[in-house]
Amino acid sequence: MSMQACRGAFGRDMSTSLWSHLGGPERAAVLGRPDDQRLAHELATLLQRQFISSGCQSGELIGTLPDIRRRYGLGRWACREAVGILEMRGWLKLRRGAGGGLILTLPTIQHLAKLMLVHLCLKGARVEQVIEARRVVHRIVVRKLTTPDGVPPAVSELPPQRSLALDSRMQSQGFSRWLAARTGNPVLSFLMEFVTTLYDECADTVAVARVAQQEQLWDAIRGGDESGASAALEDFLEGTERLQRGEKVGLPRMFPRDGSGTSATYAVWLAQRLMREIAQRVHFGRMDLGNEAEIAERHHLNRDIVRRAVRMLEDIGVVVSRRGANGGLTTREPDLAAVVELIPQMLWQRSISSSELCEALFFLKLEAARLAAVRVHRGLASDKAVGLAEQLLHTAPTQRHELIMMENSLLDLAENDVLAACDRGMLFYAPVLPAEFTDPAGPQATRAIANNLKILEAIRAGDVPRTEAAYMQQVLGILSDGAPAFLTDGAPVFHATRPPRVADPIRASISEPRLTRG
Repeated sequence: MSMQACRGAFGRDMSTSLWSHLGGPERAAVLGRPDDQRLAHELATLLQRQFISSGCQSGELIGTLPDIRRRYGLGRWACREAVGILEMRGWLKLRRGAGGGLILTLPTIQHLAKLMLVHLCLKGARVEQVIEARRVVHRIVVRKLTTPDGVPPAVSELPPQRSLALDSRMQSQGFSRWLAARTGNPVLSFLMEFVTTLYDECADTVAVARVAQQEQLWDAIRGGDESGASAALEDFLEGTERLQRGEKVGLPRMFPRDGSGTSATYAVWLAQRLMREIAQRVHFGRMDLGNEAEIAERHHLNRDIVRRAVRMLEDIGVVVSRRGANGGLTTREPDLAAVVELIPQMLWQRSISSSELCEALFFLKLEAARLAAVRVHRGLASDKAVGLAEQLLHTAPTQRHELIMMENSLLDLAENDVLAACDRGMLFYAPVLPAEFTDPAGPQATRAIANNLKILEAIRAGDVPRTEAAYMQQVLGILSDGAPAFLTDGAPVFHATRPPRVADPIRASISEPRLTRG
């Protein structure tokens, strides 16, 4: 079955997001991976869109493998591989016995966190990225709550402590999630849930914040005391710190356990085993895993099982298949595509509005720019980041995908893959913008490019206040250009186009080292 025929078979997607509409170089620019998927991966993505557009609910029976093959006219191997990929992505599970089949299971935040940890582990990252992402999201929440009218008037007191600690894993994070919910923006709640779950997956111990720390932070927020809230937040974060800096991110068990002994079970086992082999040699450069026949012989499995496991690893983006006489499987530096593509679907589950998304994106980009400047100010920026900044200074986008890549590269200067994944995943959920906003030759994009260069120059200088001022100038420029109505409808961005106050806590973070760690 041809790719074009596959697209036609699934019908028109109801979603209006960039995730559904972008293709070619624009899609590759957001994902950070070439848009050259195999048929099985393309089919898996098309099936996901079908689940979304048809309104399927979690727990719903989708059908058996033969049912899906007949319904969409798929080949046997392509169908089996696509279903295996969807099982890995957390979208399907197999129910056995009479009346069994493939059950829709919408991905959870735990699945997203594990997928992010796989990326960090196979990239050789350390836990500092997780620590910093948690801090950044907390700062965003506090910043939002200390803007005018940031705290809902009906909320005046902290909830009882027992309502914050639903179980042992939530004891240290219950207050954080409660705080994010007070912003009234479900995207910020999602970000907080993601980073705290990610943090919990990394940490082996459980810590509970002292009630006094929570009360001090909440009192400062309610009083609109930005400087006091910033200091109280750092006390709270330091009091609940459970990760040892310098440690490498460990490899999580990505796939569910299944003792049924089927080919799907063995494929899952092999994928996990190969990931473990890759993780053990991540600092030795690229690694040849051999061709499918050699992998099958080494692990005493048949080629079908190996092929399905390989498709799972290709979907995560940690291996690439070489073709030809000397072909085989080679490791590659993992990209964020798998994480990025899962985020818009999780936002869809939460019925996020465009205005809520826009506000969260503005806050996230602001904090990422701030973090990049802080790293330069403290001499923590890597040679790679310095080189990227120099390259960006000479960038002149002429195509839409080049404009997207410039925006992504600016955020990459923060050197935090967790924040980069959140930013790109949220962008994918956003509606398609009118052409006048995305044409690099148009007046709006031209001003955005000029502002990006101002932000970049401030970051290179390590000047945090100037970085934030340049970013705020860009935000105000977008609003003055007449942002599309769907970006501000229902919940005005930054409270009737007023940007949040930023100067005091940022200057404090430069003068007081304990407020921000690199």
